[in-house]
Amino acid sequence: MPGRKPTFIDRAIIYFSLAAVILTTAAFAVFFVTGRTPAAGSRNLTPQSSAVHAAASQATTTAAANRTTAGTTEAVTEAPTETERLRDKTSIIPDGPSFAEISPDGKVDYSRIRYASIVPECGPAPDGYFEDALFIGNSIQQIQRQIGSIRADYITTGDHNVFRYFEWELAMPDGQKMTTAAYLASHAYGKIYLTFGINEVSYDDQEQVWRGFRAMLADVQQKQPQAAIYLVGLLPVYPPLMNETARRLITPEKILEFNHKLAILAEDEGVYMLNPAEALQDENGFLKAEWSKDGVHFGSEATRIWDDYTRTHAVSP
Repeated sequence: MPGRKPTFIDRAIIYFSLAAVILTTAAFAVFFVTGRTPAAGSRNLTPQSSAVHAAASQATTTAAANRTTAGTTEAVTEAPTETERLRDKTSIIPDGPSFAEISPDGKVDYSRIRYASIVPECGPAPDGYFEDALFIGNSIQQIQRQIGSIRADYITTGDHNVFRYFEWELAMPDGQKMTTAAYLASHAYGKIYLTFGINEVSYDDQEQVWRGFRAMLADVQQKQPQAAIYLVGLLPVYPPLMNETARRLITPEKILEFNHKLAILAEDEGVYMLNPAEALQDENGFLKAEWSKDGVHFGSEATRIWDDYTRTHAVSP
């Protein structure tokens, strides 16, 4: 009625209506911005997670924009390359972010890093441990086959590498000639040792090398799921005895970094790593001069130490 003073009930109805309009408007705003209504009990992103989400979205958008119709992609905003990821990963180091000493020139001292994937020293493996073992590798592995004391099956040749694992037909332990990959598809072993890297460390395209390592390791795991698989780290060299080309391509620094990546690869893939370099290098990280004629390959004394290291760094069947 004209002139009637609003009652308490009238004011309550007005306030309730206004509140309903405000809540409805807010709900529609959320729906149009996010494409969905908020779920019951959901929480807002913290400022930090919002920033991470925004950065990830921006990276995805930028990467998509960089793709061309020809199928090429700018790598700047993509995931790290294989070599970058293996070099930079530090999660296996137990003592926090300061995982190694860094020299004034910015180089990491990989010799001081501790790795979870490297098999620790133990008592000598019992007699018969290597009866179901297969050693696969290059000319370094061939030394152990020819003058070593470990009796096992071997697939070795001087230039064997992670790519030729799939490609080269070699003499197999059963007398057949086929690729290493084909042989593993039809023979079962309890332990497999993979000794590769001294050839690959000198390659220019290290990204391709590490893709090759992963492909080889995945194939071995798929065909030999029952086996304990060991990646054998690169052994030390003695540069003064190496020819000029080898001295330039195979340096102690490259070997340390390569072994660092092998240890991370082993941890990533759930296999073991052996680091016989720690038993064969001197205080400077070199192979002893009296053990080698060319600075890379070695004779019976170093092989005996390598055999002993292999026996005392083994996992239980």
